[in-house]
This record gives sequence, structure tokens and C-alpha cells, in this order.
Amino acid sequence: MASTAAQLSSKLLTQQGYLKVLEQRKWLQNLLHTFTLEADKSVEKPVASPIVLPYGSIISGTSFRDGDADYAVVFSAADEIAHKYNNVVIERERQEKVLADLFSHIRQNNSSVDLQPQRIFRARMPIVQYVRKSPEGDSKFDLSLSIDGLKNTLLLRSYMVGDPRLRLGILCAKQWGREHQVLNARRGWISPYALTIMYIYFMKATGRTQLYISEDDIAERVKVIVDIVGGTGGKLEDVEEFASILPFDDVDTSIVQQDVHEFFNFYGDPSCFDFDVSVVDIRSRDRFATKDEWCEAIKDLGEEDRWHLLGHENVLLRDPFEPHSLGRSVDFFRGEEMREKFRTAALKRDALSFLSPA
Repeated sequence: MASTAAQLSSKLLTQQGYLKVLEQRKWLQNLLHTFTLEADKSVEKPVASPIVLPYGSIISGTSFRDGDADYAVVFSAADEIAHKYNNVVIERERQEKVLADLFSHIRQNNSSVDLQPQRIFRARMPIVQYVRKSPEGDSKFDLSLSIDGLKNTLLLRSYMVGDPRLRLGILCAKQWGREHQVLNARRGWISPYALTIMYIYFMKATGRTQLYISEDDIAERVKVIVDIVGGTGGKLEDVEEFASILPFDDVDTSIVQQDVHEFFNFYGDPSCFDFDVSVVDIRSRDRFATKDEWCEAIKDLGEEDRWHLLGHENVLLRDPFEPHSLGRSVDFFRGEEMREKFRTAALKRDALSFLSPA
């Protein structure tokens, strides 16, 4: 393959684009500085002004040039004895109310920017989706209360930093997923994040990567970030992960193309991975290998709680930090169609468009 790192990186989010994401984050941070979290009996200490943290593919190193930004609004409380700031957990049943209050606060205090919002509160993770209008071009961003989103992001970033071959394969798979329209969890498919976890699992299961990333280490790092940013009133300068986009390293693209085609075959061939039996799980410990193991672990849950965790149970894809399946929205027909797309891609072995010259 003749494609170079420079040619491929031109298809990804640029440093200039990333600086715009950070500038938008700073604008949000200033806008929310006067927001006050409504008192809750579960929070004993006074809560500081919220901090806005970027997360998602722009931080993990898997964002294309046209990728949208994701921001988590995080609340922290000062621990005067330990001299640090700790994250204040906003439980799922309370997130809709807090997001609604944030929505109202932004609407009331924003007078300089044309925003078109959409509240999506019935999703597993409630968000407010914004389109920011400007003469230079519109931008989209999502606002959530997801500290777990940042954990997932830093986990993926660690994999991307540790294995450039893995990163390039994921970018190829994501581009394929876009082209074959399987990356839309709200429409019954899987999310780009879920496809990324599937690719990491494939690389591990076939011995193509030996990376070991501890979820505990990632969770501790998120605590440190909340402490740093909370203690500086929302400044990101001292957080290494937010300093710049990940550089794109040279990789043998012919090997990556073989990886991706084997990825298609892995999920298209039941003798490699059987969706009816197996679980995609990249956790470093206490993994589930089969559906039976996962179901046994939650056997005491009622039907409604089980549904919230596993959904249709056609694609069992375990979130690295939360207890649910990332494939819960995939119904039987979508599941069958997705498997067929994998099988077809494995048979045709088409050229991967991400590896083609821009």
C-alpha cells in the first residue's frame, strides 16, 4: 500500500479543528460558571461550579475530520481533609432533571451564539444535542453528565497510543461501518464506540495485540483529572490527555488491511465468534465469555432490569465500565443483517476506503 501516515492523518481531526473544540469547551465552561446544582440529600459537601470535559473520539484519537464534539458536565465537591476535588455522581434517575436545568441555564444566559438544541432524554445516556450556527460553518456537539464516557474515552486512548496498528484498523472499520450504515444505536444498530470495542476484542482474541489496560488505572486517572480541573476552576492546561490530538504513526497498511478483512471474517463466521453464544468483553478481569455466564450473574434481576442491561440480547457486548450491553438496541433483524454485512465483506475483500489516497 502506498498510503503514508501524512495522507491518512489528513482524513482525521486536525490540530486546528481540535483547538476549535477546546475553544468551544471554554465558552461552555464560562457559560456554566454560574450554574448551581440543586441541593440533593445524597450530596453532603458543597458542590463547586461545574467543569466541562471533552470526551469521545476527539480525545481517543479515532475522530474523522467531520467528527462531532462530546462534552461531559461534571460536578465536584472539595474534600478539605484530603485537599482534593471529588466527582459528584449524578444518578441516572436524576440526570434528566439536571440536564433540563442546564438546558434552561444555557438558553437564558447565551445571547451571542445561535444554538439549535434537541433534548434526547429517553436514551440510555440522556444528552442535549446542539447545533451551533456560525458564518464560518455549523458545528455539532452533545452535552451529557457522563463521567463514564470519559473513562471509556481514556481507555480507548490508551489502546490507540499503545498500538498504532490497532488504531489504524479501528479507523478502517469505522469508515466501513459508516459506509454500510451500521453505526447508529438510536436506529437499532451499534454505536461507533461499540464497533471499536468489537475490534479491540478481535485483536486480543486472535493474538494480534498483547496490550493490557487496567480499568482501575483508568478510573483512578479520571479521579485525578477531576481533581486537577476542579481545583483550577475548569482549566485543562495541566491535563496531558487534553493537550493535543494524538499524532498519527506510520504503520504497515498491508498488514492492517489483512487485519480488517480477518475482523470481518471473525464476526461473520460463527465458528470464530457465535453471536448466539459468545460475549464481546475486553475487561481486564472478571470477564464473561458466554451469554450463559452473563445471564447467571444477573439471574436475580427482574425482567425489566434485565431488559435495561441486555436489551434484545442479539449482540452481547459488555461495556468496560458500566454493567450494560453496548448492543442492547440491536433487534433480531438488525442483528442478522449486521452479521450478513460482516460475512459479505469477508468474502468480497474489497479495498478499504480509509486506506485509499484522499
